[in-house]
Amino acid sequence: MKKQKKKTKSDDLEHFKKQLEDIPAEEFQGRSDFKKASPEQRLRWLSQLSKFAYLARQNSKRE
Repeated sequence: MKKQKKKTKSDDLEHFKKQLEDIPAEEFQGRSDFKKASPEQRLRWLSQLSKFAYLARQNSKRE
C-alpha cells in the first residue's frame, strides 16, 4: 500500500491560488480591475471582502 502524503496549509494555499487563476474576469465587475490583478492581489481582495462581510454580519446582529 502506498502512503498518502499529508496535506499541509501550503498545499491548500497553492490549490486555492490555482483555482483563483481559473476564475473568469467577467465574474468580477466594477472597479476591482480583477483581470489585471495577480493571483496574490486577487487573494488579498477576496480576503478583504470576506472580512468586510463577516464584520457587517456581526454589526447587523447587534442591532
